[in-house]
Amino acid sequence: LCLLLFGMSGMLMNILLLSVQLVTSGAMMPRELLSAFYLRLGESLPAFYAVEGSMDILFGGTGTGASAVSLLAFIVLSAGISVL
Repeated sequence: LCLLLFGMSGMLMNILLLSVQLVTSGAMMPRELLSAFYLRLGESLPAFYAVEGSMDILFGGTGTGASAVSLLAFIVLSAGISVL
């Protein structure tokens, strides 16, 4: 999305967003170690829900429905913005 909106400078934004998502999603370190700010920041990014859904599948969590709906919302929002 950043690449579509900002061209080549969007690549740098993608790298920064991906780095933040990796740390705040719980993929690299447990979410319990994150401060409240980074926990809330992670909840506003799609990687959080992808990792949550994967953990539910792997370890038998509460279900993947909420994660799937959240990811679908991110897809629809991104597709809507890219059409503009």
